[in-house]
Amino acid sequence: MDRKHRDAAHSLEHSFFTSLDWVPTRNLLLRVSYTHSDRNPDSYQSEAVVDEAGNPITCTDPSTFFTADQRCHRRFDEAARLRNRGDALLQYDLTDRVTVSGFFGTVQDNYNQRGGTNSPVPLNFIPGTTNPYYLYGVLNNLSYNWGFDADYAFSEKVTFFAEYSHERYHQRMVTRYRQPVSPPTTILTCTNGCDTANNDWESTSREPVDIYSIGADWTLGKKIAGTSFVLPALDAQLGQGTSQRGVDGPQVQPPTLKCQRQFIDNKEVSGRGAEI
Repeated sequence: MDRKHRDAAHSLEHSFFTSLDWVPTRNLLLRVSYTHSDRNPDSYQSEAVVDEAGNPITCTDPSTFFTADQRCHRRFDEAARLRNRGDALLQYDLTDRVTVSGFFGTVQDNYNQRGGTNSPVPLNFIPGTTNPYYLYGVLNNLSYNWGFDADYAFSEKVTFFAEYSHERYHQRMVTRYRQPVSPPTTILTCTNGCDTANNDWESTSREPVDIYSIGADWTLGKKIAGTSFVLPALDAQLGQGTSQRGVDGPQVQPPTLKCQRQFIDNKEVSGRGAEI
């Protein structure tokens, strides 16, 4: 993938995919799939990570110049990443009009890759404080989802549906508290710990989400339209944070509820057009 004005101008991603469908009876379907992806940018260079002359500074550069952004900071949508994804679907036709199904899926992203565009050595300097990390930003992003749905074909042109799904997200992140300096002071000569691993901070976040949706799809001529009512319930919690010097307790955000109703009338929409 080639992009302009991004920290990673070019990256290459290799993927392996496999899928299996098993139909033991006319009314029963079991489908499982697995995908493994490995993304590696050729280089990673932020426009904010340069020296006083505007020359780029990499994560492993020995320069002691204080850059605007931490030289090993990485954006999760551009950084090196290993991804494993698995999905499973069990579908059963109760009658010619009624279909029920259950599903499960997980996506596991690992950005904490050693070497390459990241650091070849751990950036945390106190062994045992936390697991080694080789970049700043998101280290791991894990998600799980499961649920079930039911469809009722009222006619050839009208289908009603109801669905419940539970989603769970977990992230591990590391950042560094930094204090700007003025030349000729450098990150080695500053007296306030302006850019040191002693100010590194690790945190985790947890976001469980429950989603209930009901709606209908119908076809009017060449147009496919639909309407649905969705009730997602979000309970987000920022987990325990750990620094090189100690541990702070969790910070909890109160649960939130949001209702949405959407109507779609579009010639190009296919399937459950209005389902969010």
